[in-house]
Amino acid sequence: MKVVAGTRQRRRHGVLLRIILLIAVIYAVFSLIQVRGEIHQNRRQLDQMAGQIEQLAETNAEWRQKADHPERYQEEKAREQGYAKPDETIVVVTPGNH
Repeated sequence: MKVVAGTRQRRRHGVLLRIILLIAVIYAVFSLIQVRGEIHQNRRQLDQMAGQIEQLAETNAEWRQKADHPERYQEEKAREQGYAKPDETIVVVTPGNH
């Protein structure tokens, strides 16, 4: 009787060990899937931020150019408002049929 009881107990431990191992594997797989999804989301976010950085760098370069040459900026703004230098004539060219 002791031999049979020991064998049953070993089987129970074996089955229990397999169930625990199966649960651990399933948990690991789901964890990896979740982490992979987070990585994908973080990469998308990184790409968006890289685009924003590029846009900000371009804007920064434009402002730096304006700050380095304020007379050009002032002249550009004046021309946009229709001003001209004393010896200049403003000519407006409109596209038309030839």
